[in-house]
Amino acid sequence: MYKYHVFLKFQMVLLTLTCSISLNSYAGEYFAPELLMLGSGEKERYTNEDLAIFEKSDIPPGVYDLDIYINKRKLEHKSVELFLLKNEIGKDLLVPCLTQSELTAYGIKLSNNFLTETVNNGCVDLSIIPYLKTEVDLETLSIKIAVPQANIDESRLVNFEKKFWDNGIPALLLGYDFSQFSARQDGKTKENYYGNIRANINIGAWRYENYSVLTKNSGENTDWNTISNTLSTIIKPINSDLTMGNTYTSSSMFDTVKIKGAKLSSNLQMLPSAYRTYAPNVQGLADSESVVTITQNGNVIYRKSLPAGPFNITDYYPMGSGGNLNVNVTGTDGQQKNFIVPFSSMGVFERKGNYQYSFASGKYDSSGDRDGTYLNQLNFHYGLTNFVTLSAGAQISSPYKAYALGTGLNMGSFGAASLDMVHAQTKTLSRSFNGNSFKVNYSKNILPTNTNLTIVGYKHFDDQYYGFNEAMALDDNFDRDVSKLKTEYTASINQTLPKKWGQLNLSSTVYNYRNGQDNTTINMGYSNSYNQISYSLYYNYNKGQKFGYVDDLKEDSDYSLGLSVSFPLDYGRIKNPIYAGYSVSTNKENYTVQNLNVNGSSGERQQISWGVYQGYDHKGNDYSGGLSGTYQAPFANMRAGYSYNGDLKNTNLGISGGVVASKYGLLFSQPLQGTNALVVVDNAKGVQVQNSISAITNNAGVALVSGLQPYRANTITLNNGTIPEDIEIENTVINNIMPTQGALILANFTTEVGYKLLLKVTDEAGREVPFGAQASVNQGRPAIISNFGQLYMLTHQKKGNIQVQWTRDAHKESCEISFDLEKAKVVNGLYMMPVVCRDNTQSIVLNSGT
Repeated sequence: MYKYHVFLKFQMVLLTLTCSISLNSYAGEYFAPELLMLGSGEKERYTNEDLAIFEKSDIPPGVYDLDIYINKRKLEHKSVELFLLKNEIGKDLLVPCLTQSELTAYGIKLSNNFLTETVNNGCVDLSIIPYLKTEVDLETLSIKIAVPQANIDESRLVNFEKKFWDNGIPALLLGYDFSQFSARQDGKTKENYYGNIRANINIGAWRYENYSVLTKNSGENTDWNTISNTLSTIIKPINSDLTMGNTYTSSSMFDTVKIKGAKLSSNLQMLPSAYRTYAPNVQGLADSESVVTITQNGNVIYRKSLPAGPFNITDYYPMGSGGNLNVNVTGTDGQQKNFIVPFSSMGVFERKGNYQYSFASGKYDSSGDRDGTYLNQLNFHYGLTNFVTLSAGAQISSPYKAYALGTGLNMGSFGAASLDMVHAQTKTLSRSFNGNSFKVNYSKNILPTNTNLTIVGYKHFDDQYYGFNEAMALDDNFDRDVSKLKTEYTASINQTLPKKWGQLNLSSTVYNYRNGQDNTTINMGYSNSYNQISYSLYYNYNKGQKFGYVDDLKEDSDYSLGLSVSFPLDYGRIKNPIYAGYSVSTNKENYTVQNLNVNGSSGERQQISWGVYQGYDHKGNDYSGGLSGTYQAPFANMRAGYSYNGDLKNTNLGISGGVVASKYGLLFSQPLQGTNALVVVDNAKGVQVQNSISAITNNAGVALVSGLQPYRANTITLNNGTIPEDIEIENTVINNIMPTQGALILANFTTEVGYKLLLKVTDEAGREVPFGAQASVNQGRPAIISNFGQLYMLTHQKKGNIQVQWTRDAHKESCEISFDLEKAKVVNGLYMMPVVCRDNTQSIVLNSGT
């Protein structure tokens, strides 16, 4: 049965390929001649078909739906006429008809003398163009054109692709994440709640977004804080975004400032060579069930309960593109770890002739007394040469003015560096300050040692220099020397060791304040793996003022040293692997904790993950432990955890997901991620989408896929094995989806409901009906009879007649099949039987069989 099932799948693939070629062609049916050959040697012969159409070309001329490729880059899918053209030796070649305007739009630069050589009603004669090669490939339904790179105008190609950008369908999208934390000790329970909601309304290219955060602690009122309200759209001609409402100024030359106003800025994602938004991974080790909080620029941007063991956080949203990340890890026993992850951008490098800009205007948006102060900011970066980028910027408001100049240098084998200088003028009611700052960054990949020196940065601030946020906090009674930052040093090194000895990384941040206080953070780590056993060693050191707060100027220091090991318990012998791990950590007070944990996943698509751990505190001689689990359901992600440490009991619950309202109804989904696709498979429940672990169509045949790449070609693919037996889908793959940022793209799969027939067709004499014969029910969509008389087709009725037609010796012949599905054998939803195709004037008897 298994071998027959494989053969059946092969036949269906062959039939699908044959039908796709024929249905996508306006030139009639196409069959490669070699498929029509039977037998071998002297007995080799063609079936009795009319092959005159193949005398001059293996592919018949006509109009075909084809993909157009330029230098392996897909541009569009369109109908193209293929015609015969004689080459210089008089041989007929099949060539595509492409006009001057089409070639120009594709970015191909041609001289006028080539454009005047046209044939066949305006088609450019591609054969006389030097170095240009054209291949027509009907196996992949494509035209592949190879052009020297020097003859490609990249800007034309970019503009051509813009017409395929899809703004998506009108919709209301709601993303949410809620967490509940409960701690019980000595008969008392404390509960904390945290949640965030991102509500979006999409209409055309316009996006409205509201971002709000909810917090509630035991004994306190619920705090509902609206972080931002924005209205945004794209401006295609200048590759820019326009944002209005609560937004942030660019941090490429000045510190980020939150304003209520408008911002117009370049979007590099719209360019072919665009870089994605950078957000560093936050890595560490939780000694027990812990709550990890990430703070940036004084705002909590992430808080979640994580199980014991190593963690690597990427699902957070940084504010702007500047401001170090302050990470706090609080265990169930109250022990805390604090460290800083450097997060700042180097000077912006641009290609020669390219530019990037950002202009923002609005009122200062903060909780201070200067809230409402009007600010204008402009940043501009220009690629002067292939090696030098120039930058300039200005911040203008009534009490504050700042001017910046910078340069970025590509020094080849000596690395890359940037230098930014800022002069600032600050005024209060009675005082004025004029100060300067400068910043130097350096980056280099040292090839001989495979060392990646990511960033070495140095910032210096004069005594009278203030950034805009600092200036807004000044008043006449302010002691400006108490917490004024003087210098800042940052460094990050990643070293790959030879002979598979692992990876070594080091990062450090040093703050020097004018009152003599310092803050130093050093992170070191080593990781490696051997025979599926992974292990890592880390060291964190922190000394001095924590996170720059004035009321915390202790000259204390702390460190933590840890080791973790992870290995599979099954070594790949089961579908869902189970891993065990051991970790140990200690700190300055000799507080040592050991943990043993086991974690794994289950489910057909590993949508369930779980973990348990047991810990021991050597100093307090206390045991701790816990368990946690997550489930990625089609409608949401759910998580739960329990942990204990002595008599302290902790529980946490969480749920995150999305709600989408559109003309296709209300859909509860996995968490939304920027740009999404609404997958519609009419009348088909339970169809899985390959792009996501948990994307499965609901009762209405609708599912959501998150995380599409904006301004890039995306593909949505259905899992063929989950398509209901009574559903036929013409094409289970949709290619070349190019959404704009934040769009909800419609991926609509055409379906047809009916009975799937697989028939073995012979005539009254027992001979196979010829390959290529067309079969239809009541003049409906035709199906093609393949090799060995196999016919696959869909019908809406259990009983009926199938009309079959073909050509033999230039004469049209026909017969008719009568079918009754009650007499068929059903295998995997296919109704299988041998049938006799009789002359239309005779009665028909259906033969049933196995």
